[in-house]
Amino acid sequence: MKNASLLGTSKLGFTLYSPVKKTFQLSFGNFILNLTMPGFMQFTDFIHHLTGQYFGKGDPIKRTIEVGTPYKGISFLLSYEELAELNDLLENSRKELIQENFFDLN
Repeated sequence: MKNASLLGTSKLGFTLYSPVKKTFQLSFGNFILNLTMPGFMQFTDFIHHLTGQYFGKGDPIKRTIEVGTPYKGISFLLSYEELAELNDLLENSRKELIQENFFDLN
């Protein structure tokens, strides 16, 4: 993504934002998602919800949590540890957007 700003990093991935195209790129594990602003916000909220829903349930390192994507028929499996890391990455990226004054998300 040309002329993009790095919003956040984690052990398994990173997020980029292009102010020119107003799009996001999420790279996490072995997948990459390119999202619009509404798509990024919706996906961030969805991951946050799943993280709360699966907190303390099951084996934290087995990949048993299916996460859908905005694309029909495409989903991926995460462990709770991976889900929590993805949630942290997305939440920190959202905060960075606000802090850098790209726009107001409130």
